[in-house]
Amino acid sequence: MPFLEELGEPGTLEFADENGNVLLTGDDVKTATAGMTNENNKKEYVIELNFTEAGAKKFAEATKNNVGKTHFHYL
Repeated sequence: MPFLEELGEPGTLEFADENGNVLLTGDDVKTATAGMTNENNKKEYVIELNFTEAGAKKFAEATKNNVGKTHFHYL
């Protein structure tokens, strides 16, 4: 079932650091695919994100600068 049918209307996506600074947005995501894993007999929902070229660079920089810190994903 496509996400938009489930949600009803498009949302927004933001990745923020622990101070609330927005590091990436949904504009940095090229595609997103929903799925489910079944590791150790435990089913979990997952979303695979493929970033744009600029988004991949931002994500790498954000990861490097925030190791060990809390970060947030808002939908």
